[in-house]
Amino acid sequence: MTTEFLDYTGGSDRHYHDMLGYKMTEWHEGYVRLEMDVQQRHRQRGTFTHGGILMGLLDIAGLLSNLYDKRDRVETLTLSLSTNFLAAVHSERLAAIGEVTKAGNSVYFANSKVIDIMTDTVLATAQGTFRIRPKKNPGKPSPTDP
Repeated sequence: MTTEFLDYTGGSDRHYHDMLGYKMTEWHEGYVRLEMDVQQRHRQRGTFTHGGILMGLLDIAGLLSNLYDKRDRVETLTLSLSTNFLAAVHSERLAAIGEVTKAGNSVYFANSKVIDIMTDTVLATAQGTFRIRPKKNPGKPSPTDP
């Protein structure tokens, strides 16, 4: 497992990842785990975490699950993301887990889920299809890099 990206918390104000403010806590071939403290900016009116936040975590977890050994050479795009919301989210701490189910040369499939860290309750699930393409400038960060 690499530790290079485990302390990623955003902070560069580069993109959507920074607004979410997740931290990568585990990453190895075919698997990623992200954790996030829910902030007021993540909530809709009332006390629920906005569904768009959950979808973002599901998408990013699925996307990153297949980039462990390729992140310097490729970019990824989400082709399809089918999402199921299973419970209202009142949690203060969330985890998003992404796992590759099948990978080809240019397309891969991944399942992801968001859980309440305190209760281990599954709050949302997703099945995604992602496209891999070579970076135009290998080794240089792209907008889709974590």
